[in-house]
Amino acid sequence: MDTIKISAGIEIAAQVAGPANAPLVVCIHGHTGSHGRYVFFQERLQDRYRVLVYDHRGHGDSTKPEAPTEPENRSLYSMDRLADDLHELLDALGCAGRKVVLVGHSMGGRVAFTYYLRHPERVAGIVAISTNLGYTAAGKEVMARLVDGYKRDPSTWNRGSLLEGSLKIAYSRRYFKENAEKMGIEADRRMKTSKVAMIYTLEDFAVRQDLIPRAGDIKVPVLVVHGTSDGVIAWQSGKLIADSVPGATSTFIERGSHQITEENKEAVLQGIVDFLKRVTM
Repeated sequence: MDTIKISAGIEIAAQVAGPANAPLVVCIHGHTGSHGRYVFFQERLQDRYRVLVYDHRGHGDSTKPEAPTEPENRSLYSMDRLADDLHELLDALGCAGRKVVLVGHSMGGRVAFTYYLRHPERVAGIVAISTNLGYTAAGKEVMARLVDGYKRDPSTWNRGSLLEGSLKIAYSRRYFKENAEKMGIEADRRMKTSKVAMIYTLEDFAVRQDLIPRAGDIKVPVLVVHGTSDGVIAWQSGKLIADSVPGATSTFIERGSHQITEENKEAVLQGIVDFLKRVTM
């Protein structure tokens, strides 16, 4: 991994592979994730595409800023801020004049849509995996209670709670049970996310930001890929994107979990490859 410096002293851990002049694909990971989610896809795409994977601020090996007040931390870890980080990262890598295809999983999909809405001239297409444009009012209430609990006692987010909570519902029951060692490694990787980043990215993604009213403003090709057994973001959220964004197409993976990029990676890869063939870059 390389370290790329952007504004405010933030250093973003990033890795680029593939021919320098090939079409550019950017892979954006989700909440408490890292670039590791996309190494498989980078390796399989890099013969024909220039593929960037990176860690959001506060995640993985990137800088983890923290402010003394809640409003400042909200600003540091909003979806807008993460999208601006990506914009600066692309410019720092010499990609200012190039269009990109954004591939985003979960929260990474929301960052992709946010980036497009801020910089539509820079985006050729979006692959939205296991994501949404916003939560329902009831969903926001549930997520707000979860976030408030973390704010009161950040220590409740730990390796054990990951293994007994979010990871357990993110994967299919069978995959989770048969890959105990891999789940432990995944939990350790997620614990590299700072608690401030964990709390405030989740709050903005799940409670504060809502892009559903702006679905009609998304004018580039969009592919939705979603598992029908997603226990984190229901497949109906993917269907809403497909139904609301003009011209969007969709692939629903039967009995697929939230982590289809791991459990069904060949199917997801094929969807990305087919999409890239249709997109003008």
